[in-house]
Amino acid sequence: MIKLTIGLFLLISANSAFAISYESIWTEDYKKNVIMTCSEDEFQCEDLCGKSSCVIKEKVCRNCIGSNIRITHIFRDMGRSFTNTGNEVSYYEVLEILGSGHFATFTSKSIYNIVERYDSAKLRKKFQSLCPNEINYPIVIFSTKKVSRILDEVKFVLCGEKVFEMSSDAIIDSNDKASFESNKLY
Repeated sequence: MIKLTIGLFLLISANSAFAISYESIWTEDYKKNVIMTCSEDEFQCEDLCGKSSCVIKEKVCRNCIGSNIRITHIFRDMGRSFTNTGNEVSYYEVLEILGSGHFATFTSKSIYNIVERYDSAKLRKKFQSLCPNEINYPIVIFSTKKVSRILDEVKFVLCGEKVFEMSSDAIIDSNDKASFESNKLY
């Protein structure tokens, strides 16, 4: 009886630990994807793409590449200005933003990072501080503006099988309405 109880506990623990996983990756041809994998008893992948694993293409946001104050602030102050509210959100909210295509993801392995050394222990700890569980690579999701593809608000942090709402205390004047006219920036 004890062996059966331990066996069931291990089976349930293994299944719940792998319920849903997310990974943000760049392909060899410089395209970014979010890979969402669901265990057999989870339905979120079926809802999003009809399979047990989904590859969600992530468009590159217009102000993510290069040096700008917004990107610098994200990597410098993740875990300090950008924080987990502690409010767990429904997977439907995550599926909604991933399905819309209007998002950008950030991890300690992000090539957008020009502040810290790539995947440094210091940067990894900043991202890991967002999750209450021991996950190696949390993924932070920001929304992007629909037409301009400019980075918008921080939305969620994916902590393995748990997803939390994020908040930002940052006030950054990034002058998103700037335009070039006669080679002058206004």
